[in-house]
Parts: sequence; C-alpha cells; structure tokens
Amino acid sequence: MTTQERDKLISKINSELNISAEDKTRRIATVNQTYSNAQTQAAEAARQKQEQAGASLKSRLKNAYMQNAAATDEDFERDYPQLKSEYLRTETMKKDAIARESQARSMRESF
Repeated sequence: MTTQERDKLISKINSELNISAEDKTRRIATVNQTYSNAQTQAAEAARQKQEQAGASLKSRLKNAYMQNAAATDEDFERDYPQLKSEYLRTETMKKDAIARESQARSMRESF
C-alpha cells in the first residue's frame, strides 16, 4: 500500500457520514496498520535482496579467486574485503565511462 492509497482510504472513511467516530477511528487505525505492515515488508524485501546480491558477489569473487591452485578458503576470507572494494571500484568506473560516453554521444547527436 502506498502513502497515496492510504491517504485516499482515510479520506474516504472520514467522508462517510453514517458511521460513528469510534468506528472511523478503528477503521483508520486498521488502514494505518496495513500501511505500516506493507512498509515493513518492503524494507525486509529490500534487505533480503541486498543480502542476496552481496552473497552472489562473494560467491563470484571466490570462484575466480580459487582458480589459483595455491588459494585457500582462509586466504580468500582474509583478502575478500580488498577484493570486494577493488571489484566495486572497477565496476563503478566502467559504469561511469559508459554514462559519460552516452552523454557525449547524445550531445553530438543533438548538434
């Protein structure tokens, strides 16, 4: 439920003339609880997605790292923070270069 949907329901409840103030209060509380639950679920889903992405990245980096015959799990765990940092920096630089090229191409095409 979005904020807009919640506000619309509350407005509808408040406009009903044939229900008591107590019933309005109870119904609005139900709407607010539903909204709160939806927000909590969305936050939890986002957290889980982020955890899965982190686990996937770690798995990919470990697979690449372990291609070296002398590599051990202990070595990987020790080096993982630096590997992750280097990987993220490289990916950011690649995406930045793509965005800059796209912007330059767009500028050239507009003139």
